[in-house]
Amino acid sequence: MGRDRWTTRLTVEQCPIFLDVQVFRRSGALKESPGLPRELTWKTSENGATVGHLRYRVTQEGPSGLALYFPPQLVAVNGLFIPDGGDQLIALEAVRPHLGGVRYWLKCECGKRAGRLYLLVAAAGFRCRRCANLTYRSAQRHDARKDALCRNPALLGAALRSRKPRRRTLGMGAFTQQLRREQKRGW
Repeated sequence: MGRDRWTTRLTVEQCPIFLDVQVFRRSGALKESPGLPRELTWKTSENGATVGHLRYRVTQEGPSGLALYFPPQLVAVNGLFIPDGGDQLIALEAVRPHLGGVRYWLKCECGKRAGRLYLLVAAAGFRCRRCANLTYRSAQRHDARKDALCRNPALLGAALRSRKPRRRTLGMGAFTQQLRREQKRGW
């Protein structure tokens, strides 16, 4: 569905090694006594094979009092060992939602809060999606031209009657996309 990839940017789905604040919260690492050495392991969703592993500690540093410390190490990724660029201290920011409780965010080096930080082979350390220049696969496949035709029936009709094959094909794609949307809504 949609056009082929129009950019060479890496996607979030192509980065197997990432930090997810929810994984730390669910594992209890943020509640246990700080300073204990721990290890993260990433597995594939297809067959459960180990993609990589990394050592870390939760420390009492950072603006909210908690931070993740990653000592210098070689990161094992798919059987290859990649230097992670030295030690890295990632601050955790605690936010109190309106309905109570505590929500933690990872702080990227750019200063922005993120739920996930990604490790790229070319980058030294974990970065947020914007700093790592990552995009989503769905954003690379979406064709905004079809949406524009669907919003304007006159343009859609003109595209379907066009003598230009590419324009007519685009019109057909927009028409089928609109039909699928209408079918999902139940007409």
